[in-house]
Amino acid sequence: PKEDSIQNDFRSLSNAQISDLSPELRLALRKAKRYQLILEEVNSTNASPWFRQFKVDIHDDPLKASYKFRKFLNLSLTEQRSWRPDDAFNNFQQKVESIGIYIFKLKLPMAEVRAFCLTGSFPIIVLNTDDSKHGRIFSLFHEVCHILFNENNVFKDLESGKLNKKYSEVENFCNQFSASLLVPDESFAFDLVNYNLIKNSISDSDIQRLSKNYNVSNEVIARKFLFMDLISEDYFWSRKRIWDAAAKAAKEKQNEALKENEAGINQGIKIIYEKGRPYVANVVNAYHQGLISSAD
Repeated sequence: PKEDSIQNDFRSLSNAQISDLSPELRLALRKAKRYQLILEEVNSTNASPWFRQFKVDIHDDPLKASYKFRKFLNLSLTEQRSWRPDDAFNNFQQKVESIGIYIFKLKLPMAEVRAFCLTGSFPIIVLNTDDSKHGRIFSLFHEVCHILFNENNVFKDLESGKLNKKYSEVENFCNQFSASLLVPDESFAFDLVNYNLIKNSISDSDIQRLSKNYNVSNEVIARKFLFMDLISEDYFWSRKRIWDAAAKAAKEKQNEALKENEAGINQGIKIIYEKGRPYVANVVNAYHQGLISSAD
């Protein structure tokens, strides 16, 4: 029954892929399901979450859909560019939470998965704590796109040639949706002219400059260039491997520093970081209303 649950939740995965899931990922999937069940138990409102007012379809243009969704989120480019880099992820997270999507952060095997989502009355997105903050931003909106499609997803972030055709279409749509939401096409087109960026002449410094302008990762900017056929797939994936390795090294160093100071971490702050304010608020409200006990 446990395996059937995973198969039912993630129909994009074959039986062979499910049998290959690591124990760590299986545990994370079960935790996520538990969090979702708790939300169903403690939530006292029958109101439909706001995100259900926005729909996407595989026949839509992902660039136009992302433009409309930015308006839906009330997210202006001026606001996005005004954020301090360290605040960007938290601000994006708050925008998504404001429309009724819950966000959790768990340690996931990075080589296996970057993020995943579960749809339903209380949809949730699980992001990888081993990913960088900027890496999580792209994954966040990739998973939002899957929720707008109303389908569960495990984001493996593989090269398109390694995906089956049907799954590849949806993944490519969500990748373009996320990249264009974070870096709007009209603004990016202006940058191409302003910085005289042409095919096969894009440098690492060009990518880094634009990533700082938009408060996103190098990868997001590189994906924009890839979608516009300004860089090759080989170039994109070769740079991505370098950026992923650098992010992994930086994250490991950060984790070591956190271990040394673990005793001083405020547990309340840690819980809010891992489970998000909306989830914590729902559970606390349910406790005060007598819907759950301290034992729960």
